[in-house]
Amino acid sequence: MDYGLLGRNIRSLRIRKNLTIRQLALAAEVDKSTIVRLEKGMPVKPEIGNRIAHALNTDLRRVMLPSNALTENMAIHREETGKWLPTQDRRPARAAELGDEGFEDEKERLRLMRHGFVPGFGRLFNCALPEGNLVAGVLELFEAQPYASVSTGEVFFVVQRGAVRLMVDGIEYTLLEGDAVTFVNLGVCGLEPQNPLGPEDLPPVILYVRQIRAVVRAIGQGP
Repeated sequence: MDYGLLGRNIRSLRIRKNLTIRQLALAAEVDKSTIVRLEKGMPVKPEIGNRIAHALNTDLRRVMLPSNALTENMAIHREETGKWLPTQDRRPARAAELGDEGFEDEKERLRLMRHGFVPGFGRLFNCALPEGNLVAGVLELFEAQPYASVSTGEVFFVVQRGAVRLMVDGIEYTLLEGDAVTFVNLGVCGLEPQNPLGPEDLPPVILYVRQIRAVVRAIGQGP
């Protein structure tokens, strides 16, 4: 293995992603000195190299490409890197200040939604390309979710669980589990569960892909 090439490419990717050595070390769960040694071209165990590459949303084989071939034309989202965030947080200020650690727990998300504190949660996939035009993520919906767009762009939804109603340009569409839709969002679209959810119902789950130039966001605090 060419550790000099590996170190140069790791450093290049880290700088391109605006990460400090400390931030990369925390993301990869390695000691800061390991990153320093690696970037200087010193040997590391393959599993450590893979862990650092995964923290940069790539893999060791791609990082070992020659520098002139190291273009960021692929990014990988790892399950452990994503964070669930509320689309809107109605909790009392003191409770909201406690942080978002519990959002990774599905039972806690369900509790917050069923008590009316949060209408839904979103999780952005950490695999957008720096020069790309797509962003993907997943939504859990317990109540209606208005979406606004600051410019036009295509949006793709696929219902992974449950059923939802989608409102686009004043027209309502019903999407059942497994259904998918692509549309151009020109202004505001609405998304909500097909039927009101009961205390034991699970919220619909929607996978989405959108163009970056169409900044589609849930009105509130979440993604």
